[in-house]
Amino acid sequence: MIEKKLQRKMMIFMIFMYFVAPQIWGIWMVLKLNIITFHQYLQLATSPLTILILVLFFYVNKSYYLGVINKIKTNNLKEISTTPIFHLISIILFGTVGTFLAMLTLYFPKLNILIDAQPIESFKTVITGMLAGASLTLTFFFLFTSMIIHSIETISINYKVTATRSLFYKYLPWNIAIVITGLFLLVFSTVKAVSITSNGLNTYDFIEKVNFNILTLLLPIAMGTFLLIKQVSLHKPKNTNN
Repeated sequence: MIEKKLQRKMMIFMIFMYFVAPQIWGIWMVLKLNIITFHQYLQLATSPLTILILVLFFYVNKSYYLGVINKIKTNNLKEISTTPIFHLISIILFGTVGTFLAMLTLYFPKLNILIDAQPIESFKTVITGMLAGASLTLTFFFLFTSMIIHSIETISINYKVTATRSLFYKYLPWNIAIVITGLFLLVFSTVKAVSITSNGLNTYDFIEKVNFNILTLLLPIAMGTFLLIKQVSLHKPKNTNN
């Protein structure tokens, strides 16, 4: 049945968003930003607080979307139309509050379960890590926003509820603003990371390192921009006059 298939698809999206993507963020801070060590990444990933945050966001989102699908069956258009708002708020909270609380587990070793926990010395690293998490979330989670909206639209059409066709474009300005903010934070957090890891460098070497790190961002920036354009084109309203 198409409904069950789309439900499974949405679950896969959310599993990636709330369990796989955070690991990408951690590796990004280790290999790209160099603001934490791999051991500190393990501390971050295994902290009870981090795990609680991920499970909480996944559970709340899963429960909400399953509830929306049930509302579709009763033709509750108000509940359906607010779905993108819920998703956008969830993304913003996950990328800011969620990543900030997770980074605190590195600043306060007692929040970790590893005996040989290595605390980070500067609170600037906490803020930079949070900004990096926010940048990746805001830049790339737009893809999941469009996929979830598309799944809801497909299910609603299956139940002959057609008032959701404009949902994607209704909230497109907000989505574009979020992606642009994410791209800005991507560059900003990278520059902040360079400033943290470049103690002792002269001005010329510092500028050279900043320029190199910004150049290496061209691929993720291009990817984020491409995904945005692609999703907009895929959701382009069809001509229904014929």
